Amino acid sequence: MISVLIVDDNHSFVDSLKVLLKEIPSLTPAKSVNTLRKAEQELAQNLYNLIILENDTEVSLKGMDFIRNIRKNYPVMQPTNFIVFTTKPQELMDKYKADGIKIFKKPLSTHDFKEYIVRLVEQRLLLFGEKEDADRKE
Repeated sequence: MISVLIVDDNHSFVDSLKVLLKEIPSLTPAKSVNTLRKAEQELAQNLYNLIILENDTEVSLKGMDFIRNIRKNYPVMQPTNFIVFTTKPQELMDKYKADGIKIFKKPLSTHDFKEYIVRLVEQRLLLFGEKEDADRKE
């Protein structure tokens, strides 16, 4: 199963994401926190395969700084996939793309997001040999 952490201070957006993610096989129910600092605390205790975060959740710490800190301080979490939401993607696109991070613009196209997550899950299953629940039942 693929574990998911959502970091965003917009509770209704997080709730919508959780509903959408429940529809995708092989994902555990998503855990959520509302600040990057709380996410760091959560990551000190638990490992996640996918971290979805809002770039501007905090003024003092931006999404890219958070991701670099995680990659540096938690090498055991490699390879963790990151997805960043922002309202101003053009400024950040090149910076995030260079680090292999997917950006989605708010408001979110749920179709595009879900399609991306499904592909990501399929890739992880192929790369890491993780089995879907349906395969385990057979």
